[in-house]
Amino acid sequence: MLENLHSVQTSAGVPLSKSLSKIDGLGAVNLDIEMETGTGKTYVYIKTMFELNKLYGWSKFIIVVPSIAIREGVAKSFRMLEEHFMEQYGKKTRWFVYNSSTLNQLDQFSQDAGLNAMIINTQASRIMIYLEDNGYVDDSGNITPKYHADLAAEALVPYGEKLALLADGITLLINSIFDPSLLDSMTENGAKTKFPVKILVADNRALAFVKWEMELAGLTPSETNLVNPDFAEVATAIGFQAETVTKPEDLEEAMKRWLSSEGPALLSVTSDTDAASFSFSKELMEKAAPGNVVSNFMVPGV
Repeated sequence: MLENLHSVQTSAGVPLSKSLSKIDGLGAVNLDIEMETGTGKTYVYIKTMFELNKLYGWSKFIIVVPSIAIREGVAKSFRMLEEHFMEQYGKKTRWFVYNSSTLNQLDQFSQDAGLNAMIINTQASRIMIYLEDNGYVDDSGNITPKYHADLAAEALVPYGEKLALLADGITLLINSIFDPSLLDSMTENGAKTKFPVKILVADNRALAFVKWEMELAGLTPSETNLVNPDFAEVATAIGFQAETVTKPEDLEEAMKRWLSSEGPALLSVTSDTDAASFSFSKELMEKAAPGNVVSNFMVPGV
């Protein structure tokens, strides 16, 4: 397998790996395959699952994604491609999106002999690890009496550093897995959440990195433009404070309004099609005080 990997790496001009798994504890094989946005990653790894099942009988696959939005996109791809792969392989994948309120699906996932895939985002996986490590779910994925006892006594095990890095309100989220009524306190007038979530959309209306790669390769860029919705209008419809900025001179004041809003807010910034996307960090956000916003963030061209 390592020889095959070297052959592929050599043909692509990639440095050769010294082993199949350079990180201890991640199994015998740990391969990192990188593909650019818009080049078909989801299709490739779903087809790879079918090929591994066909050639080696592998039947259990866990797809871990970084966000809920990407998780839903992957689920949509599985749904749309079911008949396509049925025609090629004569079978369908039993796939599901991990949900802590339906833990019985994990049991079905482990026992089913067919081709199975579980789609999970990193936040959800951390929550599940927390529950398992502290004896709050049993081997069958059922909630244990220990959880209910600790919850009633307000003595739940502290979440630890990794889980604590998630958004404020994680305690409410954990508890609401088992008591959906707790979610009522997260909403206002049935629609507008009170959480001060801040979302910034850098809208350059194109798959810019793909466009640049095609140009560097001497190709004429094609199929890289995007027709996006009005993100601010969509956000307003679900209860966010939102606005769109199209002029550089309007950016600073818009960011002040965005960052100072009490509830959730979205700022959609129309950037130059050939400009790199915004790159925000916690440190930069903390520095975004009146008077220095423009100096800390890239001002878009139009």
